[in-house]
Amino acid sequence: ASTTVQFTGTKGLTGRNFDADEFTFTISGPKLTGDVEATVTKNAGDQLANITFPEITYTDEDLQGAVSKEFTYTIKEKDGGGLINGVTYDDTEYTVTVTVTNTGTGTLTPAVKVSKDGAAAVSVTGTTANNVTTYPLTNDTTFTNSYTESGKLTLKVGKTIEGRNWLENDSFGFTLAALTDGAPMPAGNGNQVTISTGTAGHIGSFGEIEYTADGTFYYQITET
Repeated sequence: ASTTVQFTGTKGLTGRNFDADEFTFTISGPKLTGDVEATVTKNAGDQLANITFPEITYTDEDLQGAVSKEFTYTIKEKDGGGLINGVTYDDTEYTVTVTVTNTGTGTLTPAVKVSKDGAAAVSVTGTTANNVTTYPLTNDTTFTNSYTESGKLTLKVGKTIEGRNWLENDSFGFTLAALTDGAPMPAGNGNQVTISTGTAGHIGSFGEIEYTADGTFYYQITET
């Protein structure tokens, strides 16, 4: 007698669309060799993908003469190590326990429980088709990644004096103001800069501005 199970999940990405090959999910445990990768199928037109792990088949020999036996697996996302800029990986880890029971009538019956990040295990109901029982890891999105665009810019201002040389106590202040509503600005007093006689090249730098979204932003620099 034998029985075959398969686990499935979904993967979401917020912030942009994705290609299926960008992300990898693995399962490890009994009857598998190392970390086995799942198949990721992208749904057209949205930010959701289906994750399908390989089938696992159990036979009478796997029970080693016992009436039932547990087989435990670990499922997680493989961190790309920052290869995809701007993406935060999901470090959720699922522990899946399959209990295979010999019914005594010539069949083996599987029962599956899933634990998320060490929480209490929950029984999962499977659907059988073509002699394979498929179990969803969750009823909602199994793994979620987020994408955030970002960039940084430092604006500079220079000061020249015509008609005379710089004097020892010369000092000039400049202020940076946003002309576009909601335009990112430097933190704290970073919108102000002073250029004095001793300032290198008579060029001052405003504070760093961080951008987290596309757009066109206008600024004004005035001498104060």
